[in-house]
Amino acid sequence: MIQIDEQKRELLLDQLADKIAKRIKIPVPEDRTSTFLDVKQAAELPSLSVPTVYSKVSRRELPHMKQGKRLYFSQVDLLEYIEEGRIKTSREIEIEADRYLSNKSAL
Repeated sequence: MIQIDEQKRELLLDQLADKIAKRIKIPVPEDRTSTFLDVKQAAELPSLSVPTVYSKVSRRELPHMKQGKRLYFSQVDLLEYIEEGRIKTSREIEIEADRYLSNKSAL
């Protein structure tokens, strides 16, 4: 059984709720988009070290905002960043290929 701390569990549940809302066309509340994290909190979300976060920021790999000398991260942006790295299953790839080929043959 996988153990997830309370903060990560809440973030994952929010992410799942957003996905479901998008699929069934329910507007997503705007209040979650205003949740900002500091460097330490941002590092905990994708389980990175603080130096790795700074490194990714310097290479512009991680979406962030800077106010003075402080860095801020949108919780939603970080979740999207994590999701971009998702590897599709063989079944998902097959379905996409079938859709592509059926659309291609319709033209």
